[in-house]
Amino acid sequence: DDTLVRRFAHDALWEIWFRGHDANHCWALQQALQLSDFLEMLAALDDLIETAPDYAEAYNQRAILFFRRGEFARCIGDCKTVLRLNPVHFAAAAGMGQSYLKLRKPRAALRAFEMALEIYPGLDDLQDAVRTLQDVLGE
Repeated sequence: DDTLVRRFAHDALWEIWFRGHDANHCWALQQALQLSDFLEMLAALDDLIETAPDYAEAYNQRAILFFRRGEFARCIGDCKTVLRLNPVHFAAAAGMGQSYLKLRKPRAALRAFEMALEIYPGLDDLQDAVRTLQDVLGE
């Protein structure tokens, strides 16, 4: 319940997720994220994923890229991979929910948001979204 503790835990998880299992992969991810061109960033992330297929954060960052480009089905696919590799990646579950909303699949969005909240109950914005979806869906 302590906001400061929650913030430290949140930040620590992101540090761990970015670090991955190999310093070279972490460095490659950071380099990819500094690219300004979509196609170059996508190619760098694709290369990293090919090199490190179990590096969940590479998939998560590509999912974010897909979301920003409006490629919601591809985002969902990467989010599912992230959650298979890292079942406590609340951001991937939340991103998947946002993508389902964009695809007008409210029940799937609700399930994804509930998963994210089960992992990390401190996502206050998602709690509001869940209540709204439950009201709309009559659940």
